[in-house]
Amino acid sequence: MAKLGQLPVRLVARGAFACVCAASATALLSVMSACGSDEGASPADHGTVSTTDAITWVSPGPDSSIDVNEVVELSVKVNAPDAKLVRFTLDDKPLDTCDTTAGPDECMKDGLFKTTTTFHVAGAHTLGATARSSTGDHTAKLTIDVHPITAMDAGASDAGKVDGGRGDGGTVLFRGFLDPDKPLHNVFGGISWSVSGQKVGVASPPPTDPAAVATCMKTYGASIIKHADANNVSRASVVATALTESSCTNPAGSSDGLSSGPMQVTGSTCAAVAGGGITSAACKTKMHVTPDFSFEIGAKYMGSSYQVSQHNHDPPKYGAAYNAGSVRSSTANRWHMLVTGNHIERWVGAYNAYREWEKMNGVALVALEDAIAGRPVPRFEGEHVRAPADLPPSAPEGQVYFVGDWSRRDGSFVRFERGQWHAD
Repeated sequence: MAKLGQLPVRLVARGAFACVCAASATALLSVMSACGSDEGASPADHGTVSTTDAITWVSPGPDSSIDVNEVVELSVKVNAPDAKLVRFTLDDKPLDTCDTTAGPDECMKDGLFKTTTTFHVAGAHTLGATARSSTGDHTAKLTIDVHPITAMDAGASDAGKVDGGRGDGGTVLFRGFLDPDKPLHNVFGGISWSVSGQKVGVASPPPTDPAAVATCMKTYGASIIKHADANNVSRASVVATALTESSCTNPAGSSDGLSSGPMQVTGSTCAAVAGGGITSAACKTKMHVTPDFSFEIGAKYMGSSYQVSQHNHDPPKYGAAYNAGSVRSSTANRWHMLVTGNHIERWVGAYNAYREWEKMNGVALVALEDAIAGRPVPRFEGEHVRAPADLPPSAPEGQVYFVGDWSRRDGSFVRFERGQWHAD
């Protein structure tokens, strides 16, 4: 289930996503303790308690980069076991209340109290969260710096670039945004992994199922391609998310009833991302009735500047940030990232399976629609030469080469069939 991790000025919904273009600066975050009573409460009803241990901010985190108009999830951990209500404030003005006294609510998930909001004004802002318990009110404050969107940010596009995009990744013709290679590394002291050729390398790699990818692409390939490319995230990451979240099916509701559609976005997150005043209930229904909308919302979240600041197009981090709202430490799995169950294992297996499916179907640059439909397609993985005389004398049947100036896409494709090269 997708969750959020960012900030803003108008409350949009609870538990959510983000949808703005790239940001570059690092948000300046500092956590401050504060004492005070909840608005409307009298000292006779509730005492004031030091907040250092009773309530702590979880999201946004210390490395968060937040832009104007970002949809951001705010979450706090409350260590008072009987606390059932948290009030959130923005610049000392009421923002939202997460109240679970009447029963379960989607604003309380994984032991965290949450809400979602959007900043429309750049600059320094102070967030407050006050938890009410039998021992009194516990307040924690968080100061953040929200960055303006520059003209360059607003108009940036990776479309058509071979080596452009964030990091050293980019968009390659017909393959969409490609995640950058990364050397062996880890986070929080967990297992180390590398990324090479759009695959995650790790000891005891998770199992892959290219057949599941084929089914997913045949069912939803057009939506996956459209929305992944539009939001500068890899198609593999969207497929992996859909397979991990819903087995790339279209459930009307999740086990907890909060999410729907192939990308399993919560109704409140959907409303926050979609904007336009749509309600959580309507958004949740629409993601099921119109699966393309589910992929649109999910991909927008994954490509938001806050989520990019969390995952940096690093595949295992994609899965963790989407599932938990941000990349946070946990020793419950070998990756040492907080997620539900074995989410990262399944996500990485699905991610690697996409590359296997892509390679088996030869969909690197040509006839992707044939691969989606399950039809045989020619094989092409970027091979190119300057002139026909440079073509190899023989090649596997169906092998495709590009002849001409590859950097400018000035040339044509040829295919090796029945012992000869033919114009494709």
